[in-house]
Amino acid sequence: QGVQIAERVADAAVKKAEGDAASVRLNAAAEAERVKVTADAEARRIALTGNAEAEKILAIGKANAEAYQLQVAAMGGDNFTRTKIAEIIGKDKVKVMPDILITGGGDGTSGPLAGLLGMKLMEELGGKATPPKPAVVVPVSVKTEE
Repeated sequence: QGVQIAERVADAAVKKAEGDAASVRLNAAAEAERVKVTADAEARRIALTGNAEAEKILAIGKANAEAYQLQVAAMGGDNFTRTKIAEIIGKDKVKVMPDILITGGGDGTSGPLAGLLGMKLMEELGGKATPPKPAVVVPVSVKTEE
């Protein structure tokens, strides 16, 4: 009778182990299915979101292009370009005029401002500044043969 009890205990242990193994397999299969379904749903969400964003960007680009075409048609190409350049210069605060503007004489010779600047430059460089000499006008006579 002790042998039969031992056999029944052994059979029970085997059946319990088989049941535990089946339970682990079922749980693993269920977890694998859950991961697959979740991954598929996430992939679909990413694809849909990406497509929607792409359509939005395309729609905005087309609207901007159409607006530019209408502005060019209304203003003319050159005027539109000038206006856009002026807008960008204003928006980005591009410096167009220098802080200091130095010009020479209008007749092609150095004006008084150039002379003063030259003197100041010489002083800054350590040289002795001497006032510029006035231009000398030399009369020239031209002989023509007749």
